[in-house]
Amino acid sequence: MKPLRIGVGLMFVVVVLTRCGSELPPSNPYGFEVAQTLATLPPTATTSATTTPPLMPTSQPTSPPPSPTSVPSPTPPASIARYIGHNVVEGETIAVLAQRGGSSADLIKRYNRLTREPQPDRELIIPQLDGQNSEYRSEKLMVTHGHTDKPWIAWTFDCGGKNAGGPKILEALRTLNITTTFFILGDSIIENPAVLRQMVADGHEIAHHSYTHRSFLTLTPEEMLDELQRTEQVINEIVGPDVAVRPYFRFPYGEYNPLALQTVIGAGYVPIHWTLDGRDSYGTELSPPEEIKRRLTTFLADDELPGAILLSHCVERTASIVPNVIAYYTAKGYEFDTLSEVLER
Repeated sequence: MKPLRIGVGLMFVVVVLTRCGSELPPSNPYGFEVAQTLATLPPTATTSATTTPPLMPTSQPTSPPPSPTSVPSPTPPASIARYIGHNVVEGETIAVLAQRGGSSADLIKRYNRLTREPQPDRELIIPQLDGQNSEYRSEKLMVTHGHTDKPWIAWTFDCGGKNAGGPKILEALRTLNITTTFFILGDSIIENPAVLRQMVADGHEIAHHSYTHRSFLTLTPEEMLDELQRTEQVINEIVGPDVAVRPYFRFPYGEYNPLALQTVIGAGYVPIHWTLDGRDSYGTELSPPEEIKRRLTTFLADDELPGAILLSHCVERTASIVPNVIAYYTAKGYEFDTLSEVLER
């Protein structure tokens, strides 16, 4: 059982509750209007857990980055007035969302990496265009699970440039022909940009994990926006602006409060938590590989597995068990894919 940690912001108190097996973040029962808080943030596009993960040396990428057309790039135009968090309801198509949200269907589709109509309960960002009216108030968003109608799992990794297990994880995934989603920590990826280039070369999805890994419970809105902006800039400098970074963001340590949610969603990001934390970067006594494997393969009940979002870090003790964990779930009939795919299916 993880200790309770309480964050206070704007007279709100959120207690992050966890339980062994799967860990769910607290709900924010409040709807809120989100003003445009990201005027200085270059609107790029794109497509952990308790302690800061040890941050990964690697070799140069084995293949060149994919062409810009290989990853839909939801770069918002300069005329974005604000970003609206929205939970899709029954009957809402992309065209309906655009009409009611004061946006365009193409922009919503590209920004959220959609390849088909969104299903009910899909959590999206609607970029409201300047001069357009919206019927929507921004809603709370926090993704903890993908769609459950398919035997799919998103095994996501939080990574920086110092994580020694990164190259080995990438090699294992490449050998098994699996693509997934990596949440990038900005200040450390600078030290080994080849890691990020290799992720892109292998076709993995890129997402945002802040710049310094400071808890957002301790930051002002201005500091949060700076974390978002600096990481976007670093990723753009390393792999170019055509590699999608938005719309997924994971809070450092999984910690947030209503102010952090409001700021991140207002900046155009969908917060991503997890269904199960592998605890490979947790506490002062780090778990051995076999314990990490046991946790990843036994802590979720069968009915919790479809659409599950697993959290791990790019550390060597996790790299050593990647083939075994994948083999275990493959034998049970599961496949691994990117977060976008698991959220959409």
